Amino acid sequence: MDHIQDSHYGGMIFYQIEAHVSYELDGRRQDRWLTASEITTERLFLASRIATQPKTCEVYWSPGHPENAKCRLE
Repeated sequence: MDHIQDSHYGGMIFYQIEAHVSYELDGRRQDRWLTASEITTERLFLASRIATQPKTCEVYWSPGHPENAKCRLE
């Protein structure tokens, strides 16, 4: 669960996949939890993405911004 949004008419729960990964950056080992999906209210969609039990994660980031690394599950 990422967050909950309440309103006068009810609420919505938002979900996101995160992955615990280890990778190297500039010769240093990184051990972090990274975002591995977009935020969505579709929990079943995210469950189906991880049901295949992905084994690897491609770590990527915008040029010059490794602090915003993300994970692409494969």
